[in-house]
Parts: sequence; C-alpha cells; structure tokens
Amino acid sequence: MNEFIKNLIWRWFGKKILESVGQISTAKDDCAKYADIGEENITALVANSVSNIAMGDAQTYVSASGGGTTRFTDILSDIAEKEWSDISNTVACALGCGAIISVPYSVDNGLGRKIYIDTVTKDRFFVTAKQGDDITQCVILADEFVRDNKSYKRFTDYSIKDGVYIIRNRAVCNNSPVSLKTVEEWADIPEQIAIGGVKQLPIAILKCPQNPRRPKVPSGVPITFGCDATLKKIAKTLNDIEREFEKKKAKVFADRSLIKLHKDKNGDNDEIKTRKEFENNDLYVAFNNSDKIGMEIFDPAIRDSAYYNKLEKHFAMLEKECGLSEGVLTKLSTSHATATEIFRVMYNTFCFCNHVHANVTKWFKDLLYACSVLINYYGMAPYSEYDVKFSYSFALLEDSSETFSQKMQAESIGAEDIAEIRQFIHPEETPEESQAAVEKIKAKRQSVQQLIEEE
Repeated sequence: MNEFIKNLIWRWFGKKILESVGQISTAKDDCAKYADIGEENITALVANSVSNIAMGDAQTYVSASGGGTTRFTDILSDIAEKEWSDISNTVACALGCGAIISVPYSVDNGLGRKIYIDTVTKDRFFVTAKQGDDITQCVILADEFVRDNKSYKRFTDYSIKDGVYIIRNRAVCNNSPVSLKTVEEWADIPEQIAIGGVKQLPIAILKCPQNPRRPKVPSGVPITFGCDATLKKIAKTLNDIEREFEKKKAKVFADRSLIKLHKDKNGDNDEIKTRKEFENNDLYVAFNNSDKIGMEIFDPAIRDSAYYNKLEKHFAMLEKECGLSEGVLTKLSTSHATATEIFRVMYNTFCFCNHVHANVTKWFKDLLYACSVLINYYGMAPYSEYDVKFSYSFALLEDSSETFSQKMQAESIGAEDIAEIRQFIHPEETPEESQAAVEKIKAKRQSVQQLIEEE
C-alpha cells in the first residue's frame, strides 16, 4: 500500500515523497496504535489526560488589529470558534499520533460559499519538497470513505513557488482515477486553483512536543515514544490482574458419591442417570446425607495489593519517561501541601503543557492564515488585518486566588492594568471589551459618588 501511494503521487502530480517506505509505515503504526480500541490503550490514556490539563478552559479570540471587528474578522472568528470547540480532542489526537495536519478548502454548495477544514493524522501527510525547515510542497490524503462496497479517496497537492499557492485535487475509486464530480461531496471542489501573494504554504501542523531522540524529526512522535518496554509491562500486569481474579473463583472438590444430580431443584424428581438426560435438562445438585464423605473448598487469597502496587510503579515510570510529573496516571500526593509545593511537584507537567501551548498557538495561527488566504481569494469579505489572542488555564497547577492577589498587588504599584485583571476574571472578553467595562464601572461609581456628595 505504501509503495502504491508513492507511485500514485508520482503518476498524478509528478512528485516524489521525501519519506521512505519505512517512515511511512512507522507513521501508520503510530496512528493505528493510538486508534486501537480493542484493548487497554495507555497511549490514548496519557494523551487524553495531558490534553485535558493543557487545554482545560483554554480560549482564543479573533479581532481586528487595533480593536473592534470587521466582516473579515467575523468570518475568521466563526471558523476559530468552530475549530476550537473540539480543541481537547484535537490536541489529544496530535499527542497520541505524533502530529495532525489541518488544511482549509472552500466550496459553494448552494448555501453560500463556506470554509471547511480537512484535519488528518500524520500517516495521511506526505512531504514532497522542503526549503530548510519550511515545507514548500506536500500531498494529503484529504478524505476517504466506503460507499456501496467501493473505496473512495481524495488526494490534494499543495505547493508554493514565487509567492503563488497552487492546489490540485484528484480522486480515486478502488484505486482507479475518477472525476471529482462523480462523488457528491466533492463535486463542487475545483480540480486546480492558483492564488498569488502568499507568503507561506497555507497548511497548519500540530506536533506533539515529545522528544524524538534525534534532531529535526519532521513528522513528530507520539507522547509515549520510546516507552515500549514500560507499555508492555503495564499490559502484562493488567492481564495478570484479570487472571488473578479469575483464579480467585472458589472451587469445590468432593467425591462423586457425595453428589446426586436431579431434574428438580428440590431433589424430588428422578436422579439423572443417562448422558441424554444429563444433556437435555437443567441440573440441580443434591447432597447425600453421609458423615463418612468429606468436602474441601479451594478459596485462595487474592494478591491484589501486590499487583496494583506493581501497576502503580509502572505508571510512575511511564510518567517519568514521557517527561511528566506524578498525577497524570498516578495519584498526586497533595496532603497538607501548599499551592507552591503542588506547583513544584507538577513542574514537569507544567513545562510539557507550556510546549503544547506553544505548538497549539503556532498551529492555530497558521490555520487562520490559511483560511484568510481563501477568504480573500474568493472575495468573501474585504481583507482586513487581524489579531489572534489565546488564553490558557493552569487551574490544576496554580492557585487562582493567589494569582489574583499577585495581580492586585501589581496593579497597586502600577505594574498591571486593571483591565487585564478584569480579563483574568472574564477570559471570554476581548481586551477592548474589558477596557470598556472598566470605564463603564468607573463612570457609574463616579456618578454614585457625585450624588452622595450633593446630598
């Protein structure tokens, strides 16, 4: 399959994939492991936990440069709100797979022209040209599905040269070329467009910040990269626990002369004697009254404490290998601890989350830039400069009351603006809205004070 994709991209777009077949296979394996729902998925568990810590209460705001809004920023803001609504799951997927890639496209399907986002995992992203660290050409398996026992795939080639951004779309059905118009969902997607005045390839890549153990790995690695030995120990321990509970079931050992099988649970009907009767009846046990025949019960003590202690140690090791603090998979020891002490205990997780925030910020800004290119190209609104701001919460890593107290002290000596303090309490507000609210409150207080003085 990997060779087929390489040959297909060469045949359609005349481009060679820079990744080797082995690298493509590794990317597929990473994504398959994260998507596996057949057994306990520890990689998904870690990715989901870290994503919730990093992105809990995270928010983003789009406004016109200098404040206010325009028709252009309203469209961008709507796109940002829609994409941000599922940000925790999106980030978890990037952490679990190693990277995701988002690329916008635009169609007019009768409801007016709209911007849509294709977000794919790294196993569907193929780099075909680079300039230093900048990707200048790539091909993405943008969409795929099965209908009427036929497999449909849509490949999109993106390239930039001399400020011109070129997009080419191709489709296959059961690995044979077909027209985009043969698929209802793709019928309005143009086969090729060219956009001038573009400063970078309008795609957005969100990488997991995990250390790849070698410099400049373009595709990113999963959050549990390099932890295979510990993951195997965890899987084995979980299986051992299940087997231990299975062995714990009590068993009765008795001489056969002690037991008679009857058709009736009260033992009033005839005793089961033939194999046919044995197979065709619900059986009930009756015991002979005999003082000479004994019975033993096998009821071993379960070793749950030893097994769960072993599992906890493996989880603690996995946290360390992933560059995280305790409290992600293990129980966080916070008894009688101050906020500062908790922060120190969680410092590794705090640092990792900072890296996640940096990568999310770059990815989302690149995504909105790519959307702005299409909005401007299709004339959906007059172009206007815009700003994107982000608000990340550290509710599990800091004491909000202590932070608020610090901000108040900073404001008292002129080191913090009161509007910024209001934004800390109301993160949903833009800086302009917070400033307007502060001025309104001041004016109201002055009016009340003036009435008091007049009385």
